[in-house]
Amino acid sequence: MQQGNVLWIARLMAPALDACGISTAVVMPSSDAAEFAVQLDDAAVLQAFLAAPSETWAKAYDGPAQSRWFAALYDAIPVANLIVGFEIPPFMKREFASRGMEYLSLHIHPVRFLQDFIFSAYTNSPALAFTMASISCDADEVARQVSRFSARLARLDPVQAHLPDGIPILLGQTSVDSSLITDGRFMRLPDYAGPLAALLDGYTEVAFLKHPLADWRMADVHFLTRDMGKTMIGVSGNSYAHVMSPARLGPIATISSSLGVEAQLFGHECHFLLSDPRDKFAVAELDNSRRVQLDHRVFTPPFWHEIVARSGQGVAALHSSFPFGPDYVRGTLQDTSLEGLEGAGSLPSMAKLIVPGPGLSPARLNEIAGRIAGAGLHDQQQAIERAADHHITLQVSPAPLAADRDWLWDSTVGLPEQYLHGFHPVEEYGVWSDEATCDIIIPLDDAPELELEFEADLSFFSGILDRNPALLICVDGQPVSALIQIGTAQEIHRLSWTAPVAAGAVHCTVQIECSHSARPSDLGMNDDNRSLGFMLHRLFVRARPALQAGNLGKFRVWGLAKGPVELVEP
Repeated sequence: MQQGNVLWIARLMAPALDACGISTAVVMPSSDAAEFAVQLDDAAVLQAFLAAPSETWAKAYDGPAQSRWFAALYDAIPVANLIVGFEIPPFMKREFASRGMEYLSLHIHPVRFLQDFIFSAYTNSPALAFTMASISCDADEVARQVSRFSARLARLDPVQAHLPDGIPILLGQTSVDSSLITDGRFMRLPDYAGPLAALLDGYTEVAFLKHPLADWRMADVHFLTRDMGKTMIGVSGNSYAHVMSPARLGPIATISSSLGVEAQLFGHECHFLLSDPRDKFAVAELDNSRRVQLDHRVFTPPFWHEIVARSGQGVAALHSSFPFGPDYVRGTLQDTSLEGLEGAGSLPSMAKLIVPGPGLSPARLNEIAGRIAGAGLHDQQQAIERAADHHITLQVSPAPLAADRDWLWDSTVGLPEQYLHGFHPVEEYGVWSDEATCDIIIPLDDAPELELEFEADLSFFSGILDRNPALLICVDGQPVSALIQIGTAQEIHRLSWTAPVAAGAVHCTVQIECSHSARPSDLGMNDDNRSLGFMLHRLFVRARPALQAGNLGKFRVWGLAKGPVELVEP
């Protein structure tokens, strides 16, 4: 629910409403769990919400009117009153309309680089829609800001804005953004595999601009690199550097990001896979179809006088769209999106990540890294160091494994979690197991049958050493090695083994099963309540053309002697 935002918008509007002598009351679901349960009055929905809040919200969001939910709150509002809300969900709009009530739902407008934030608004009243349209932000003001920022980026040409020429861009969003909801769920990039395949046809690389407040979704990374077969350049930072830059870009696509609207204003081709966010929040059967962008007149008495009177009359223009000054609204929020785009400041630090796709040559990888670093370098490590000079943390993930190439995993590679399943989050020195069996998934380039040589650095959690723990290692389900810890003080074990992979395989899976685990908190060691078994510090793989089809190699047991004991001859 939007309790904080409702209070925020109510206080912003209060001076104008008070000046008009308009009385107001803030009515919304309670933030107290017990009171909320009474207001909702639906035990099954409440239980579902507590178990899976995001999924339950998405299912209800664009659903039909629910007269039972929050009925007491609806009943407390006289039918003649005007409902003013912030991002009123469609199911509530439908309930208001069924009761004969008129509403005005405010949203922060997608164009957010102006002198201040402006508002989108949706209403089921034609009279209100006409009045709101009369206070839309001056189009010349938008054009001037586009010119200002374009000029700044063209003159400074910050390295943070550098990407390979002509590269297509995908704009990310937070995972529970309401603009992603359709058919009762949040849409994801894989839901648009067909349109994206057509849009990205002919491109081998794609840039993905992650929302600054979002985490990397491994499903999106795997979709782009493994399913779509693209090399992904991930960007985590201020995306304005890219959409405002005069650099030549390919097509831009997003499910429904506000940044897509802004990219269009800067002359880019943008495709909305689900909906333009200016239209997404309109309920087709109820809301007026006008697109509005309310300027500072939304905070003035003349506007609210006409709104409350439902006069259908316009409001006189002012000398400026922002008479209360820059950042009147933005300054009340924790927004830093324009940092480095005004005055003497520079763009804030950002992180960039290269996740190589199938077929990417080492030379092209180095070329991409050099371009990101703002120099004509052809050495990956030099590019990483040069990028740091421009406040860019550049990381590179290992390329898919091919014949006569190496593959290395450790905690320093780009987005190390993308190769792991069953582990806790990666730490400085490695990653702890979470489940009894953990997987490391190694992507393979299209290649003939290979023989893989593995070398792994592993250690057991100290709290289970007295139980003589053991590890069983399999490759694609076939046992290849084991480690038994019996009365040794050795902390890190280095194991090696070999295994074949079939021609045409797209990945190889190393499975590590641990016999024991424990929680440090249960052992009185500290307050860490994670279940820990072993830590993977490093995994190195070298690929060779297979000398003998299906050659499995020897099963190696470690820990029984100084070196491995080879027990099984295939």
